[in-house]
Amino acid sequence: MKRILLIFLVFSFFSCEKSKIFLYDGTWNSIWIENAIFKSIAETGYGYQIIQERHSEGDIEMAFRDDRLDIVLEIWRRDELGWYGELIEAGKIIEIGNMFPNAKEGWLIPRSVSEKYNIKTLDDMKKNWKIFASDDFPSRGNFYAGTYDWVVTFANVAKMEIYGLDKYFNNIILSSQSVIDQKLIQAVESGQPVFAYYWSPSYVFNSFDWYQLPEPEYDTEIWHLIHDYAQKTSDYLPDSACAYPDIPINIVISSSLNRKAPDLVEVLKKFRIDYSVILDISVWIKSQDIQDSNEIAEYFFKKYDFWRDWLSPEASENIYAAMKVIDERED
Repeated sequence: MKRILLIFLVFSFFSCEKSKIFLYDGTWNSIWIENAIFKSIAETGYGYQIIQERHSEGDIEMAFRDDRLDIVLEIWRRDELGWYGELIEAGKIIEIGNMFPNAKEGWLIPRSVSEKYNIKTLDDMKKNWKIFASDDFPSRGNFYAGTYDWVVTFANVAKMEIYGLDKYFNNIILSSQSVIDQKLIQAVESGQPVFAYYWSPSYVFNSFDWYQLPEPEYDTEIWHLIHDYAQKTSDYLPDSACAYPDIPINIVISSSLNRKAPDLVEVLKKFRIDYSVILDISVWIKSQDIQDSNEIAEYFFKKYDFWRDWLSPEASENIYAAMKVIDERED
């Protein structure tokens, strides 16, 4: 029997129309899971209509400025730099807290490849570029820099140029995280060389054995210069680069959400999903080839119960009632 989506049950619980809430629709795995859960809470628990908006990371600023965005469940503050602090100071956006307190990112190769070819440094990568080449690009190795809508992708491209690696590697920019994931997982599971940017917490980073190539220690001034060059706000390419910082990933809302949906703001103040849960859900998604975000929410609600602490008693009961209807229909 076809699965009933949670949103179809909203109208059983709510008779009055509430505000439309605009939620940032990111393209990476953890935010997809978080969005699925929060969307079902907001719609089934509280009766709001959630509109998921797909912006590039670079467009988040203008969406907030133009009141076209209410919630982003993951913002890496080191990407946004100037405008982020400016909008907080102006009272346009509010940090609700950290989704993850200490995110990491960097350039990875499989540990087995590092050990087999004795690759420990970026200079070693220059000497061993041929093992990262493909039939499509035999004259250089391949570096998977990211997707077109990630701000960090173009910082990676700039850093490759600064380190002189662009003479040995092509910067491969793909259409989505899922395509990158597929290439990395296939390579690491088969013991083949692959070179890519990635981050933690994530299924790919945390589920496989990677060697992170060391870079010079993070430097705020250098990073600002790299960011400005990557975003084409400056023509100056610095002569040195640095590692990414370990930073928190923030939940951010528009200040107007306090007026539009104060009950959802209270939910967001408590809305935290430990990465062990994200990883569990990610493994389940992969094993079952899940494509439907409503199924993700159902899995979460049925397997875990700590989410009840985020919600009002009435909203919790609405979620449970929806789960009961779904179970009865599936039986």
